[in-house]
Amino acid sequence: YTNDNADRFPIAQYFDHSNGAWVAWDTTSRPTASGSTEPGLIWRYIQGHETQQCPSYKGPSMTAADPFTGYNYNTSYIGRGQGEGSFLGMGESPALDTEMRRPSATAITGDGGYASGANKFMRAPRDTGVPEALVHAGTQAYRHANATNITFVDGHGESTTARFRKPGASATAEMLMDFPKNGFLSADDRLYSRR
Repeated sequence: YTNDNADRFPIAQYFDHSNGAWVAWDTTSRPTASGSTEPGLIWRYIQGHETQQCPSYKGPSMTAADPFTGYNYNTSYIGRGQGEGSFLGMGESPALDTEMRRPSATAITGDGGYASGANKFMRAPRDTGVPEALVHAGTQAYRHANATNITFVDGHGESTTARFRKPGASATAEMLMDFPKNGFLSADDRLYSRR
């Protein structure tokens, strides 16, 4: 994807007014089309759409139009999304390959999970670009023998049982996250940040 897009990672999500569709890193969905989902920004590079479904995730999809779910994408520092600041409505533009200072230590995708299911937008605990509730809905699920799987920008994957809370989080946010079933990869943003 980055090779075809001037070294830039995909935006997490945006609304394409010309097509009336929500375009995300994984899927494109049209609210008016019943159950229709098309490839999103990264999905176009994958043969077999079922690879977007975590085999261990049996819960509800984040949206009715998404038939495949369970994974999340580092929205805080890699892709951002529409409505999160000044660049096309984002706080900062999606990351460039060349901006990655620690590609072997920056998460790009993982096992999404919060109290209501799986959110496909991974959030860093100290992300100030969105409300606290969205930050806590973007945590990791530990559904693989009490561990969560993460892929990093350099392409390697890891499994970890370590899970963290956001220091100073509200009780409502903690309930939304459903800790300790779900949690953050670190208490700070070090495993999420591109710098």
